[in-house]
Amino acid sequence: MNLFHLLNKVGFPLQINRRLSSLLKSRYSILSMVILAGFLGGILVVIQARMMSKIVNSVYLQGDTLKDVFRWLLILLALIIIRGILIWIGDYAAGSMAIKIKTDLRVQLYNHLYELGPNFLKPGSNSKGVRTGEMLEVINQGIEELQAYFGQYIPQLALAVLVPLTILVFILPIDILSGVILLVTAPLIPLFMVLIGDRAKVLTDERWMALCRMSAYFLDVIQGLGTLKIFGRS
Repeated sequence: MNLFHLLNKVGFPLQINRRLSSLLKSRYSILSMVILAGFLGGILVVIQARMMSKIVNSVYLQGDTLKDVFRWLLILLALIIIRGILIWIGDYAAGSMAIKIKTDLRVQLYNHLYELGPNFLKPGSNSKGVRTGEMLEVINQGIEELQAYFGQYIPQLALAVLVPLTILVFILPIDILSGVILLVTAPLIPLFMVLIGDRAKVLTDERWMALCRMSAYFLDVIQGLGTLKIFGRS
């Protein structure tokens, strides 16, 4: 059982995919900024490689001196600095977006639990089959795990498509054979992402279930310490 299955279990509205989409709706501008920064960074990587090749060619094959390639070195340095700034902007915007989404989700979940009333959250397992410790694990650790999903996975998913296509546009006019090889192998990237993601989901679900059970058991023990102490069983 993962976070979203548990939210569905307590009657939290919307389906899994719709919920994820709805959480991103108000953050599309920030998400676009993150993807744009990563995309421009990918283009700069190609330009950097071009500058490096010109410098290496000039020095080792044409015998140019440091003075001859100094201008190219300055351009390369500028590209590195600009790319570093773009990476920082992308990481900062992605982190801010993920934090805001987590905050919105926590507020929605708290409001929903408030509407369910105090009888819903009680020691042990309630009528919905959700233990208090399990729910607390969702509110804290479960929602916190969405940081990597919204801040890293979703932007990289878009960049995994855009950046290879950009590199392909640069390569094809220069070397058709390399471009064809890239065109054939590029679709393997999302394929392996799916295969790895499916396996990771199974492992994550297993560990999430174990963590929820442990949290629920620990909270039940803590809540029952008073009774155990009265009977001398603490």
